[in-house]
Amino acid sequence: MRKVEEEQLKVFYYFMMSDGRCTSEELDKFVQICKGMDVGQDDMSKIARECELAVDTSGKDCSMRVKKVLYALLEDDVRGYGDWQRLKSDKQKQIYVIWNLINLGYADKDFSESERNVIDFLAEHWEIGEQLLFEMLDIADTMLALTKQKDWIKTTSKPYDSIREVIEEADRDMERLKKSIELTLKNACKEV
Repeated sequence: MRKVEEEQLKVFYYFMMSDGRCTSEELDKFVQICKGMDVGQDDMSKIARECELAVDTSGKDCSMRVKKVLYALLEDDVRGYGDWQRLKSDKQKQIYVIWNLINLGYADKDFSESERNVIDFLAEHWEIGEQLLFEMLDIADTMLALTKQKDWIKTTSKPYDSIREVIEEADRDMERLKKSIELTLKNACKEV
């Protein structure tokens, strides 16, 4: 695992700790991200241990402690000591890190204020435009609402065809949103 990937994964893991807990859904999403980066189980465990030792997660809102650790990492980058230099100078990577963090935050269907504080901190530090951040959060909110709608409709006593129709419509809407965010992120990366 390259150092820059390790640092990105630390950002993700610290983020999951910002509300005092790493839920099973967030951990599942973290594992997906790691697999997408070809990171093995041993490296994932190492990152988790390091992050858990670095941040005290007693209490519900640990965002200040997480931001302090992230700020130290970012300051090392500014001084050129850390391997964050590549991340610091790569606006595209920053945009995708923010998008992955938003997805991690929504993985447990509870995007907490603590998680939002960390995202706002990184977006401001990396100078991610407010409009882009708003659009990413809006799409994630809409995806969550559609997911909850699908979960809810399955619990009703409506006829099977009605349930299937609602689920299929939600799936189509979610597919459109996925294409929309892909285009948004692609365009945002072109602008830098």
